[in-house]
Parts: sequence; C-alpha cells; structure tokens
Amino acid sequence: MKATFDGVAKALAAEVASTLDQPGEVLKVESSSDLSASLELFIPAALANGHPRWAGESLDGIYVSLARRIDTRALELLGTCILISDQTRVPVHATFRLSAVGEISAYALRLGEPGGGPLGISGPPTTSGQASRLHDRLLNRFALGQVDWVYEVSFDSASERA
Repeated sequence: MKATFDGVAKALAAEVASTLDQPGEVLKVESSSDLSASLELFIPAALANGHPRWAGESLDGIYVSLARRIDTRALELLGTCILISDQTRVPVHATFRLSAVGEISAYALRLGEPGGGPLGISGPPTTSGQASRLHDRLLNRFALGQVDWVYEVSFDSASERA
C-alpha cells in the first residue's frame, strides 16, 4: 500500500504544482482536471491511513467551490465529492504544501458530515437539487464554521523529523 500511496502522492504533487503555476490568489480547478482525478485517488488513500473504514471507499468526482493559493507552495481546496459506495455528495476541504523539491510536505484533509451512510457520513444523492445546494452553500457555511467534519487526517513532514 505504501508504494501505491507514494505514487499517488507524487502524481498529486505534480498537479498541485501545476495549479499553483496559475496567476493570482484564486485559482481555477475543473472537475475534469488532472488535479481532481489525482484527488479522487489521494483522499481515500490518505483517509484510510488514519481511518481503516476508508480502506474500501473510492471517490468519483471532486467539485471545487474554492481553490486558493495560500502562499507560493501551498494550495487550499474546498468543495464536494461523490462517494462511490452510496453515490452521495459530501463536503471536502484540503490543504497541501509542497517542499522545495516539489513533493507534498504537508497536507490536511477533512471530509463528510454526520449521517447514516456506510461510513457514518451522508449527503444528498449526487444528481439531486440538494447536492447542488450543498455545493453552492458550502463556501458560506465553511466561512461561518458551520461544517461538522467527521473525518480529518493530516501529515506534516517537519513534525515527522522532530
């Protein structure tokens, strides 16, 4: 699993770097982008490291509400994603920091709100009007601290060396 995770992390790092090459603070990330595809693989793998229930879960679609440059080597993403297991949309928040050599040196992931789905989270069916409303209202809810995250996992290579 480690070799697979490392390969996914390497691919994600390249896509984060490419996204950070865009000018400005607010960046554009399409659901069909290579970054979104890399996130679909990375997020479940990273969550499985801290939460074994995620070992068999997959994501199918990342819909970014906000992508912003935190600094020259750090990216923040907020949006919704589709859980393969029950085809529902749930909120997701991620930050990534790249090292000087372009590897992911730190990340923080948060996903899902409490519910009755297979992972203890749930959201509206992905093709419903409720899913669109969840996505459209997420930025305001996030800013107000009104997202009750269920899953959180983080990594910082600096703390690993300490």
